[in-house]
Amino acid sequence: MYGADHVDARKKDISKISIKELTECANVNRKTFYNHYDRIEDIFVEIDDNVQDSFERQLKVLLKNDTFDVLHIYKAINNAMNQFPEYHLAIIHMNRYWIQINNSIALLKKYILKFYRSKNLTAGKDRLPYLDFYADYLSYGMLGMFHEWYVSDSGISLEDLSRFWEKVNGPEGFHKVISAKEPT
Repeated sequence: MYGADHVDARKKDISKISIKELTECANVNRKTFYNHYDRIEDIFVEIDDNVQDSFERQLKVLLKNDTFDVLHIYKAINNAMNQFPEYHLAIIHMNRYWIQINNSIALLKKYILKFYRSKNLTAGKDRLPYLDFYADYLSYGMLGMFHEWYVSDSGISLEDLSRFWEKVNGPEGFHKVISAKEPT
């Protein structure tokens, strides 16, 4: 019962939707709503949790299949968000969207670290801070670019966006980070 996903975001700010409007859009009565939720915010939290769960499941598959590249990551987050496209378009300029993006960044960072550690690509304990910084850079950068792509009408395909990311950052980025000399 995600009635918020049925409300046209161009007609009404999602943060101003009443329970009455929501239940009418979802074609359920108010009692049904209150059997499942205490307030509208609970639906948003549930949708956000579903998106994160979907993204995490897809990241686990990528990690297991050793196909942890930018295009697959972009497809994973895009697939997760497109389960509720109207909701995401409706919240795009709200704090709720940034909460979801930040949660996705944290999740992606966790899986980037798992990926590199599974490859035994760490060069000892002295390089672990660099690995964390690099994982931050990748997760913020990838999802930042994804966000800009998602909200724009650029005409750029997801495939072209991922190729651009890989071209700019190069395939050997991590190896450069772990072999770099420490600053003096």
